[in-house]
Amino acid sequence: MCLKRKVKFGNIKLHGIEGRFLDLISKTLKFKWIIKTPPDRESGRMNENGSWTGLIGMIQRKEVDMALNLIPMTESRTNVVDFSDPYTIYDVTFIVEKPGTVSPKWVLLYPFDNVVWFCTLMIFLVGLNIFAFILKRKVSYCALFFSSCLGVI
Repeated sequence: MCLKRKVKFGNIKLHGIEGRFLDLISKTLKFKWIIKTPPDRESGRMNENGSWTGLIGMIQRKEVDMALNLIPMTESRTNVVDFSDPYTIYDVTFIVEKPGTVSPKWVLLYPFDNVVWFCTLMIFLVGLNIFAFILKRKVSYCALFFSSCLGVI
């Protein structure tokens, strides 16, 4: 059992969700508990010979009656022990550095790198040349730009 604990005058007080959960069910079902931790400090994995390590192994060998920890439920573990309904769910969270203040003047340029902006400009200029060639007209870039933006040719 991996619980945060606080020892005060020889008494152990458990903290965290597991500690509160154990306290609740021990008071409700009126039983006393003894903390035993697996020597390898693992939740449990299957050895090559079919035996289990960690908390799962302690339950399998009947060294303990119950294990309380955030043990992931896997198919191989459910063949050995019975799991309760999950009492907590963890969301995946990503942490990144908080960005500093952004100048509002150039805020539209920040989402893309300079290379992306350069390539976009080159594609636009080449596209205008191709468009002018297809139309076979001598048109200035400004007129071609405004007419392509407004949809008027």
